[in-house]
Amino acid sequence: MPDGYLDAAETVTATSVAPVLETETKPGYLRLQLYEGAAGMGGGVVNQDFPEVMQVMEVAEWEVRRKLGFLPRPGRIQIITGRGPSMRPKIEDGDIVWIDTSVDYFDGDDYYLISYDGETQIKMLQKRVDGLYVVSANPEFKEWRCDVADLAVRGKALVHAGFRRF
Repeated sequence: MPDGYLDAAETVTATSVAPVLETETKPGYLRLQLYEGAAGMGGGVVNQDFPEVMQVMEVAEWEVRRKLGFLPRPGRIQIITGRGPSMRPKIEDGDIVWIDTSVDYFDGDDYYLISYDGETQIKMLQKRVDGLYVVSANPEFKEWRCDVADLAVRGKALVHAGFRRF
């Protein structure tokens, strides 16, 4: 820029300045960032350019403690959008699911974010005498025994939030 370009006698008013988006989380809140991609609740999703329902969620620390029983370190819990009908009525298509990314292993029968055969899914994992099974909440979707060597646990599903029509 040329010398003196900031010397203009321009008056700056509150209406002439674009608002700055607040990026710092306010004290007393926990920011939950987006987990990369969406999670299928059906056949799975190959994560590419999938539009997200929500990018960031800031939740009061007292509510996080009430839901989880503890206050996690920042970044541990991330959010992801569930896609598909296989987890109905437990989790609906488009629900936002809180994922504990510190759990990257099978930690007992529960709901998990998993990757299997290149697809990301939210499913229940159940250990049975003949192996580990991937189970949907919706009985229309058949459970199946997975090859543990091909399974990657990406996190444990903890809480879901949805937008419901009245």
